[in-house]
Amino acid sequence: MLPLGLAEQLGWWTPSAIALVSVVLLGIEEIGNEIEAPFSYDFNDLKLDDICATLLQDIKSVLSFSEEGILVNEPILEPEDDASDSEADTEGLRTANAA
Repeated sequence: MLPLGLAEQLGWWTPSAIALVSVVLLGIEEIGNEIEAPFSYDFNDLKLDDICATLLQDIKSVLSFSEEGILVNEPILEPEDDASDSEADTEGLRTANAA
């Protein structure tokens, strides 16, 4: 429909206009395809491994201080083995040494 509607107004410029509109629409389609799955390991995807490593480092840093702001031994974080503990299920991690 688009080429027939523009043919009278644009004349010989119709193929160029159609090519431009097609590139724009195909570009929008490709953007949609890229943001459908942002968590894989492609070039444009989010680096979740790096984000999680930074988050774990920040958690360790926060847990290395007491409530008074005194530096204590750095806690070792390990996965929770006991699935019956509901608090550990939500957090997923626990401290190995309770300071």
